[in-house]
Amino acid sequence: MKSRVSPSRINYPGQLCQRFALTPSNGSRLIDALVDSMLIERRLDHQDARRVQLTLTNRGEDVLAATYGTLLTLFRRSLGELSDPQIADFAQTLDTLSRALGSSAQEGTQP
Repeated sequence: MKSRVSPSRINYPGQLCQRFALTPSNGSRLIDALVDSMLIERRLDHQDARRVQLTLTNRGEDVLAATYGTLLTLFRRSLGELSDPQIADFAQTLDTLSRALGSSAQEGTQP
């Protein structure tokens, strides 16, 4: 089963817990469920055998792509109902939020 690892993705259990404000116990249960559903797999980190990396499986990538596509369709449909000034305000708000979330992610803090 081929899967990708990307530095911009959440690749470790601790990162998943931190990003989604999960306790280690809840994070472990979530990871177990995702592994059981064959959406992710655990692999030993090649650089540090004490760590486990999480990687999306092909099935996980397919589910993620389908989910993203559905959300994008709904988003586009919703934007079509907004006026040009509303879209401009929304874009500015998204830009501000994106920068704030990017800063939080770089600092290792939760949004």
